[in-house]
Amino acid sequence: MKPYRFLAPLAALLALAIPSARAAVGVAVSPSVISNDYQGVLTLSVTGLAAGQAVRIEKFADFNLNGALDTAIGESLVQSFPLTDGVRPPAFGGVANFNVPGDGDGVANSQITAQLQYAAGSEANRSAGRFV
Repeated sequence: MKPYRFLAPLAALLALAIPSARAAVGVAVSPSVISNDYQGVLTLSVTGLAAGQAVRIEKFADFNLNGALDTAIGESLVQSFPLTDGVRPPAFGGVANFNVPGDGDGVANSQITAQLQYAAGSEANRSAGRFV
């Protein structure tokens, strides 16, 4: 399967969503390139937040492959979800449900580490292509 970049430009979107009066926000996505049949976990790490701060992760189709969001040509939202520092995924019988994104450590410590089960996403989320 053809590898593609999927959340690499995430830092730009988060920088727009977070007030500039705060410290610099850092974003890391691991792995940064995957194939559409990837079966592993994607890890999002967001640092430099205020304790307990929320961010919204949004993924858009990049039809013209320029690495920027162009709504004028119909690059539409494919996935969106909130993450809040210190808010863990819901648990069933004491086991975290990692199908629902949340801060893995559950501590309001100015950083979010979320794990996403890539294969558990919708078909639209797993389609081959480039995304912003």
